[in-house]
Amino acid sequence: MINAYFWTFCELTARLSNRKWHIIGMQKEDGICKLFHTNVS
Repeated sequence: MINAYFWTFCELTARLSNRKWHIIGMQKEDGICKLFHTNVS
């Protein structure tokens, strides 16, 4: 399944965009990864 790769890609993208943020939740919506972050700067 592509799902595992899909979520891994989402997580990596989020970490690269802002390494100070931590992913607290993810959900799939219409094939688009939706990320929820908390800024811990």
